[in-house]
Amino acid sequence: MPPMNPNGQFPADFLWSASTSAWQFEGGALDEGKGPSVQDIRPGQGEILRTASDHLHHLEEDVALLKAMGLKAYRFSISWSRVLPQGRGQVNAQGLAFYTRLIKLLKENQIEPIVTLYHDDLPWALARQGGWACRETIDAFEDYCGLMFDHFAGQVLYWQPICEQNLLTIDRLLSPSGSLAQAFQENHHRTLAQARVFRRFHQRGYPGWIGPALNLVKVYPLTPDPEDVEAAMNMELIRNWLDLDLAVSGRYSAPAAALLTRLGAMPKLEPGDAETLKSGLATMVSFSSYTSVTVKKGAAASFTDPTGMKYGFNLPGIFEIVKNPKLGTSGFDCEVDPAGTRLILEDVAQRTELPLFIIERGLGLKETPDTRGEIRDVRRIAYLRKQIEQARLAAHGVPLIGYCTWSAFDLASTQNGYQKRYGLIYVDREDDDPKDCRRIPKLSYAWFQKVIASSGQDLELTEELNGKSE
Repeated sequence: MPPMNPNGQFPADFLWSASTSAWQFEGGALDEGKGPSVQDIRPGQGEILRTASDHLHHLEEDVALLKAMGLKAYRFSISWSRVLPQGRGQVNAQGLAFYTRLIKLLKENQIEPIVTLYHDDLPWALARQGGWACRETIDAFEDYCGLMFDHFAGQVLYWQPICEQNLLTIDRLLSPSGSLAQAFQENHHRTLAQARVFRRFHQRGYPGWIGPALNLVKVYPLTPDPEDVEAAMNMELIRNWLDLDLAVSGRYSAPAAALLTRLGAMPKLEPGDAETLKSGLATMVSFSSYTSVTVKKGAAASFTDPTGMKYGFNLPGIFEIVKNPKLGTSGFDCEVDPAGTRLILEDVAQRTELPLFIIERGLGLKETPDTRGEIRDVRRIAYLRKQIEQARLAAHGVPLIGYCTWSAFDLASTQNGYQKRYGLIYVDREDDDPKDCRRIPKLSYAWFQKVIASSGQDLELTEELNGKSE
């Protein structure tokens, strides 16, 4: 896996990709033997997820669309409770057969599968028994991942055990019963689980690469005031680098341990935990990055981020998130910062020499087809173009091996259902009406097709391309 070329060109084997996640995309939430996940029982969400984008019944069509776009890879997640309805024990043969079929189709079409094993959808049966607060979940996760490694050995070469682990910590912290100590203890259990999965992968000699899939943001101080600068450093430490360092070095760094101890949130390590963390390390690093975050010295009284971006949290007395006066926002409060893509990529490259993969970067928009039944998502094209330009500018010495847009298809947004659409391919449904989930490639689909064909050199939205929908 060589780094990008010094002149900023993407290498010939660069993995141009797009992402989805099982619970947001597949549908069939309780069909074909699948057990419920924590997402399926969330109030107000069950009806939407019953069909979602109906990938379950559009599998061949969806892979054909990915192939026609020219994707070199496709990142998706496996639903733990579709394969193991209770999270452990009896395997659901129908669920395993679905993923076997998907991966076979991808390989037949020269699309490399990139598999996330856990994307925010803990089996409900395990959640009722304590979830990640319970160390038995560590055993269940290792067994589940081992099952997937055994079944797909040699077919899947890129593995990501846990998606956006640090956002799970933030979600727990911001929950009604959340506390710092609890949030970081549960995170410690996830880290142990991931380390054991890394160790198993290496010890059994499976081919390929494995590593974390984090959510990273560039953190700016609001002013040059040293207290604001320190606030930014502390947020980066606890939000970004804590989990990255654990995955690549197998230990809590001294600064992170000191800050967690100061907060009364340093996890309790049981005998053998430190050895487990060191026994399984990443061989690649994947991360999503939607925005940047700006902070000032901590004066907030609560953990809640008041900006509405949902990508961070306040630590009273340590740091407080504020709006960046130099950046605009998307229609859903997220600050748009193309340069942040390059800066965080370069920051990660300074902390590890492992291959890097940008796995999620996208723009959520309210969209409906025009009178001709087309979706001219020019804003999304402009957004993605700037991201790819910035990734190219970071080429010098940065071992970037792939880039995924979020998302390949419209799917159920975490917070906004189908009101907020990220896809390069439109899925014709609404929150209260699944319709027929017809697929309609957007203008961005044709644009990304051209980007891939040119190995990332042609990023223009030409009159000819734009005229397709005029």
